[in-house]
Amino acid sequence: MENVSNNKILKDSIHCFISAEAHEFQKRSQLKEDDMLFSIAGTIGKICLITNKDVPANTNQAFAIISGYQSIILPKYLLYYLEWSKLSNNSVDSHGAGMLNATLGGIKNLNIWFPKLKVNQQKIVDDIDLKMLLLNSIL
Repeated sequence: MENVSNNKILKDSIHCFISAEAHEFQKRSQLKEDDMLFSIAGTIGKICLITNKDVPANTNQAFAIISGYQSIILPKYLLYYLEWSKLSNNSVDSHGAGMLNATLGGIKNLNIWFPKLKVNQQKIVDDIDLKMLLLNSIL
């Protein structure tokens, strides 16, 4: 989890790598461009959008991989929506004592509201990007 910050993989912080054989063997943990990682153990709700610069890569059991959504939701829209949902009442169910764990079922049951037309999703993304640029310029 220390390798994910600000919705990105911190490649400079990665010092351990698996072999090509191990990567091939671990198909369920392989990441693809536009996959979304959602941390389900430890710090729940860390989110990362996988880019073409991040692959090939694998993840571990601390993250759920959200994939297959791209035909109806823009990746960056989903990223912003998930970030917003962490601050709203639309959060993922979790359980545990001491260290919480989110459930995969909780992620699957998360209500995600989005405009059906991707052009409208893009307008929302562009508006958020503009506001984030403005905020970052005053920091």
